[in-house]
Amino acid sequence: MVQIISAEQLQKVHEAITKKFGVSKKAKNPGILGFTLSYMKTGDEDLLFKTAVLLRNIAVNKPFEELNLETALIAADCQLRLNGWYMKTVPEAYIKNIQAKSLQDIAKTIDINLAKEERIPDFDEILRVSLGVNFNVLRRLA
Repeated sequence: MVQIISAEQLQKVHEAITKKFGVSKKAKNPGILGFTLSYMKTGDEDLLFKTAVLLRNIAVNKPFEELNLETALIAADCQLRLNGWYMKTVPEAYIKNIQAKSLQDIAKTIDINLAKEERIPDFDEILRVSLGVNFNVLRRLA
């Protein structure tokens, strides 16, 4: 069964990113987050499709005042890591133009860059690892 990132974990992701970049951590449209997480919990879609939904909905619908693309990337990586996977490379140009991509295309791109890892049981550790390995990408996106 696919483990879905929770609302509290998603908030932790955004708070950690805003702290790193020293900007506001306010949500401007929290309903988008609720809809996205509810949608991910329904249906029979697999981990890749649910992660694509998370990535695209945050990046495109911009529920936060700032750093939506960065939050989307780290949230998606944390979602994968919750399930024992990670993206070995993050195609930055692809992420920057994600609004033009379909969910199926995003899921396929995640699949191409997917690698297995030892499952980390603690979300705070998952977030720390994700921020560490993706920091250079985050700086270039910000």
